[in-house]
Amino acid sequence: MVVADLAKLSVGREDYYVREVAHDREEYLSGHGESPGRWYGAGAAALGQQGTATTEGFKRIFEGRHPDTGELLGRAHGKGAVPGWDLVLRPVKDVGVLYALGDERVARAVMSAHHEGIVAAVAYLDAHVGTRRGHGGHQKVSGRGLVVVGFDHRTSREGDPLPHTHLIIANRTQGPDGRWTTLDGRDLYAHRRAADAIYRAAYQRSLTRSLGIAWQEADRWGNRPITGMPTEVVRGFSKRNQQISERLAQLEEQGRQRTPALVRFAVHATRQAKRHEARRPYTAAGGPRRERSGSTRIGWSPGCVGGRGRRTGGCPTGPSSAPSAGWLAPRG
Repeated sequence: MVVADLAKLSVGREDYYVREVAHDREEYLSGHGESPGRWYGAGAAALGQQGTATTEGFKRIFEGRHPDTGELLGRAHGKGAVPGWDLVLRPVKDVGVLYALGDERVARAVMSAHHEGIVAAVAYLDAHVGTRRGHGGHQKVSGRGLVVVGFDHRTSREGDPLPHTHLIIANRTQGPDGRWTTLDGRDLYAHRRAADAIYRAAYQRSLTRSLGIAWQEADRWGNRPITGMPTEVVRGFSKRNQQISERLAQLEEQGRQRTPALVRFAVHATRQAKRHEARRPYTAAGGPRRERSGSTRIGWSPGCVGGRGRRTGGCPTGPSSAPSAGWLAPRG
């Protein structure tokens, strides 16, 4: 199951995202840090923000201040306030494997598709997340767009290839009267799944256009596996999912009923701090250099796909491992 996570953030939580950013290109390519944040949203554009977000600018908007001048946008956050939300958008695991085992052209296409999905999802939220006016906030009014900083991460906490973006949505939006106030967080929760569906449709369309990827039927959440992607390869690069599944099985054996709340508990109970010390080197495109350790244990490597999708010897066979035409194949 892949769905967008949405979590409230507390004061001081912004430091986590800043710590994850690489200090220079060498750190980034060695996998010891991630790229700087990027501005998204109509609200950010209204503040003159686009492209790369500076650390100072991100911290200021998290505090409810103008990223450039530090001027308060509305009232200061009070004690116990919610400065923002973290909306995490990620593709299906198959796309992460494609990103890891493909060449630089494939890695670039995957990240480009991912970013197309991010832009589409934020544009949808721009139009559907509003604010409140009047005594006790009884009047719902439209907003003029979100102020968002997106932080790309390339791996899961277990080091599996998993490109995903933390969209840090500042708790500020302009109402129709031009005043900056807190946004209506209920709108985020109401439209989270729709935004996620738009994200998935956009990245799927992009990868079909750029790499000729075909997709299987969608599951109940709208996730579509890549046609021809070997299931054993996906499983081999899904240590995080295995941890969660094992913990859920233990809880069910203890008589607990599987519910969304229990799944969330298993996710948090098995979560470890992100590690950077053992990352594999990355290419100039930002994708991990072809990782054989996980794939060769299950009889698979990038060499299993030749030009235009032709199979080579020594690879797993069967319906689950037959690649679709053009899958992972270099194009001239």
